[in-house]
Amino acid sequence: AVEKAGAASGPHFSVGEVEVQLDLDALRQFRLIPSGVVVSQGGMTWTLAPSNLPPQMLIVTNLATTVRFLPNDVWELPQLDATVQGIQMKFSAVVTNVTALRKPPGTTNTGPATSSSEPARPGAELILHRILTELARVQFATPPEIELTLRADARLERGFQADLKVNARDVVTPWGSGRNASFTAKITLPPGTNGAANADLRIEAQRLRTTNLIFNAEQLLLTARLNRQSDRTNDWDAAWDVTLRDGKSKWAEVATLRFNGQTAPRPLAPDEWRTSLTLRTTGLKTEWGRVADGRLSGNAKFAPARKQLLAADADLQVTSPTTKWGEAQQARISAKATWVGQRTATPGDPAARGNGTDPSLAAWGFWTNLAPWQLETSV
Repeated sequence: AVEKAGAASGPHFSVGEVEVQLDLDALRQFRLIPSGVVVSQGGMTWTLAPSNLPPQMLIVTNLATTVRFLPNDVWELPQLDATVQGIQMKFSAVVTNVTALRKPPGTTNTGPATSSSEPARPGAELILHRILTELARVQFATPPEIELTLRADARLERGFQADLKVNARDVVTPWGSGRNASFTAKITLPPGTNGAANADLRIEAQRLRTTNLIFNAEQLLLTARLNRQSDRTNDWDAAWDVTLRDGKSKWAEVATLRFNGQTAPRPLAPDEWRTSLTLRTTGLKTEWGRVADGRLSGNAKFAPARKQLLAADADLQVTSPTTKWGEAQQARISAKATWVGQRTATPGDPAARGNGTDPSLAAWGFWTNLAPWQLETSV
C-alpha cells in the first residue's frame, strides 16, 4: 500500500494498488508511454476541527478509478467509485487540451509567493465541517447514490458542463421525510468571456411529510431554470414550477396544486425586477368552503436593493365555489396596486417634521401606510 499523510490537521490518503498501463504500439518500439492509470482500494480520512467546534471526521473508502490518456490531448475518467460517509458516489469526466494545465517550460517563480502556492484557506475546512454536521442529521434507510459527470476544456477558464444526479429511497431530515427522492442538476458555462451560463434543477419525491405535519403531499415535483446571457446585471432570467398532488395541511386539502413563475430584471431599469406568478388548484377544500378549480395569477414590480414594492396586480378566478354562506358557478376578483410616492409637506410645517408627510394625513393613523398607493379592485 502507498500512503501519504499531510499535516496533522489535513487529509490522510491511502492507496492499496496502483497499476500503470502502457501503450502497446509504443512498447513494441521500446518506448515507455503510459496509456492509463488504475487505482484501487483507495481511501482518505480527514479530521475537521475548526476552533470552538466539535471535531467531524470525513471518511472516504472503497476508492477505485481509471484514468485513460487518449489521443488528441484528451484525458478520460470513465468512472470513479467511492463511498463517502456511507454514500455511494460515482464520478466521470472528460478533459480536453490537458497540456494547457502544465506550466510552460523554462519558467521560474522568483517573486513573492502567489495565492496559488498558499495553503487552503481555513474557510474551506469550516464549510466541510458544516456540511458533515448537517449530513449527520439526515437518515437514510438505504445508502443514497450520487452521480456526477463533468466535461471541460483545460484551455479555457470558462467552458464546462456538469451533470449531477442524487437518488435516495427513503430519507428523514429534521425538516421532513420523503420516499423515492431524486435530485438532478445540469450546469453549463459555454466557452467565452461574456459571462453566459445556465442551470437546470429538478427535484422529485413521494410521500412528502414535513415536521409537525404542517404540510404533507403524496407527490412533489419541482423544476427551476436560471439563464444568464452575459455579465450585464440585467441580462438574466429565472423560472420555476412546483407541482403537488394530494396535499394536506391542518387548514386545507387539495387534489393538485401547481405554482409557477418567472423573474427577470426590467431591460431599461436593471435595479428593478419584474415577476409573474400563477397558482392553479383542483379539488381545494377548507373549513370555510371548497372550490372545484381555482386560478390565481399576478405580476409584481419591485426594487430589491431598496426593498420596495413598486406595483402589483392579481386576478383570482374560481369555478363552483361553495361556502356555508352560499355558492356560485364562477367568481372572479381582480386587484391592482401602484406606488405613487409620498405626499410631501411644506417646509417648516411642524406637523410634518420628522417624517416629511402631509400633516393632513396624521388623523388617519395606521391607514396612512396606504397613502403612497393607488388601489383598484373589481369583482
